[in-house]
Amino acid sequence: MSEAGGQSGSEPTLRRELGAFDATAVVIGAIIGVGIFFTPSRVAALAGSAELAMLTWVLGGVIAALGGLTFAELGALVPRAGGQYELLRDA
Repeated sequence: MSEAGGQSGSEPTLRRELGAFDATAVVIGAIIGVGIFFTPSRVAALAGSAELAMLTWVLGGVIAALGGLTFAELGALVPRAGGQYELLRDA
């Protein structure tokens, strides 16, 4: 762990260097990593029509956005570096 702000003698803390672009890249990477090359053909086969397949993807996007907004709200409630660890430690 490194010290924030270069203050010597204080308790070492994590530096908060994750910006909006970085967080977006992490989320997109996680979503793409789920199975971008397998999932579309399976959804299209199960949906039966292009309209229903697109509606399914839009619904999935809304659910993913709601999950992201939930983590954003939790991050605002616990404004310390540490992510999910800090949230679970406070629970």
